[in-house]
Amino acid sequence: MREMTFYTLLGKYQGDKVPEEQVPKQHYCKTCKHVRPLRSKHCRTCNRCVSRFDHHCVYTNNCVGAKNHFAFVFFLTVELLHVACMGYLIYYTLVYLYQDEEWNVFSFHLAWQLFMTVYCWAGVVILWLMQMSNVATNWTTNERINRHKYEYLRGVEGEGEEKGDEESGEKKKKKEEGGGCDMVAMMRSFYKGTSPFDKGVLQNMRLLYNGYRDEQPRWDQK
Repeated sequence: MREMTFYTLLGKYQGDKVPEEQVPKQHYCKTCKHVRPLRSKHCRTCNRCVSRFDHHCVYTNNCVGAKNHFAFVFFLTVELLHVACMGYLIYYTLVYLYQDEEWNVFSFHLAWQLFMTVYCWAGVVILWLMQMSNVATNWTTNERINRHKYEYLRGVEGEGEEKGDEESGEKKKKKEEGGGCDMVAMMRSFYKGTSPFDKGVLQNMRLLYNGYRDEQPRWDQK
């Protein structure tokens, strides 16, 4: 009988071996050939299993998981302040230093830079708010998007809406009439429900700071 050892990116559980037939398919990685803990996922881009997988960031070209989530949130916070300072300096230069001069090529260039800075800052703010919301409630981006795929999240409020098991007559009527997608309803469904791992805001923040070392849920945890 083949046995498998339970791995995480935080280490290895000593003596935790289970028969292969007892491991659910969604907890066994065929690529890495080991049992994955809850909240983990195999990233096709990085070609490895990531403990407490949040998402793959295309800007840093790396996955965001248990061990680097704090660094990623810190990076977003610094970037948020950096872009805000850059925007203020450009605004100050454009409004106060060039207020009595005629606009030239350099002035238009500054105006364009200010527009792009505000645009980028808005994107960073949205991403930062999403991450802070996930951290405060102990969700991951992957769990919010794919909550209907995981057994341990079944029954969480909002999970049925992701699957679309039952639709009201009004929603069906809108679809038949060719109505557009209701973005407000989608966002409410996305942020609906309480994570089974939620331990309160302060405790969740502490887990983030500690790299989630105090949270290593087993694959067979109920």
